[in-house]
Amino acid sequence: MSMRQTIDNSKSITPVDPFQWTKIVPLKVTCFAWHAEVDRIPSTVNLLQRGIFSVDKYCSYCGVVEETTDHLLCGCPAACTITDLVFRWYGIQHSNFSYTSEVLEFVYNWGTCLNRRRMLIGICYGMLWCIWRARNDRVFNNIKTNPERVANIIKSTVYLWFKHRRRKGVCNWFDWTVSPFSCI
Repeated sequence: MSMRQTIDNSKSITPVDPFQWTKIVPLKVTCFAWHAEVDRIPSTVNLLQRGIFSVDKYCSYCGVVEETTDHLLCGCPAACTITDLVFRWYGIQHSNFSYTSEVLEFVYNWGTCLNRRRMLIGICYGMLWCIWRARNDRVFNNIKTNPERVANIIKSTVYLWFKHRRRKGVCNWFDWTVSPFSCI
């Protein structure tokens, strides 16, 4: 049995669906999404549980709730706004997500077209990655980025990934910003 199968089948790490590995986004982004799904990213609550002292355990966006992986990537009002903007751009109606695993389960089971689903998975991984990067900029560099700007960063970042990683290439920037479906 491969290491990936062992981890996917492990009792201590129980994702809802087996994790979807993709070549459309960089490997570090896919690994980050996997770590987020199994709650292994260094959020302040996770760092405190490991005995690493942090000055503030509250979310750097809202400052109200402890910064868990799920709150940071899904539950925080800023993350909810970003998710809503990205899914609206994609033309998908969704309910609010409370857990990272819910977001991933939604995209893994969305639609019947495999190419569109793969694109959505790549965009979703990019969304989680960019939310994390915006959080790190805020915490470590004191750069505050509003949710609309983060959503635009997601669009441009994922566009560049798709443009350079897909065999067929990707459509032009204007078509991409209107609807990523036009690029399949």
